[in-house]
Amino acid sequence: MCHFNTYDSGNILQTIIQVLLIQGAARLIFNYAYLKTKSIWTLYIIHLIFDLFFLFVIPILLNK
Repeated sequence: MCHFNTYDSGNILQTIIQVLLIQGAARLIFNYAYLKTKSIWTLYIIHLIFDLFFLFVIPILLNK
């Protein structure tokens, strides 16, 4: 729920569902990566790549 403010749409139920779906999907990816590598560093790198992608690549693509 630490990402709640990021997804806050004004409707608390809608926001909670959105957070759970998005974080749930991410958790599946993170869990799979951890099970394959047994390293928390893999999770850190995946999270960093996602963050950088959404911070830089998406805005660049949307501005074209």
